[in-house]
Amino acid sequence: MTDFANLYSDEYCLLKIKEGDEFYFNLIFKKYRNQLFNYLYKVSKSKEIAEEIVLDVFLKLWHGRDAITEIKKLESFLYSVAHNKAIDFFRAAKRNPVLQEALIVTGK
Repeated sequence: MTDFANLYSDEYCLLKIKEGDEFYFNLIFKKYRNQLFNYLYKVSKSKEIAEEIVLDVFLKLWHGRDAITEIKKLESFLYSVAHNKAIDFFRAAKRNPVLQEALIVTGK
């Protein structure tokens, strides 16, 4: 089976995503999802939190696709968004007892 995610450049996929093409969005998701998840799992120590943030990162990419051509390096952009979303999560957890409990339960 061919790994379609590596057949197309990130730049080409971004152009197609800007046009609303879900196929290329899914390619990018498959290409970077595990990398981002592993990074966020190391940061959060929680599979659930890491998965939620990964989904948020890709939602931001999809919803912001009108400005997508401004992205120069997709991998750097995704990691930057993931990092910022993780910081936002921990800031929110600091103020929210339910989120604090979730962190305690997951071992953070």
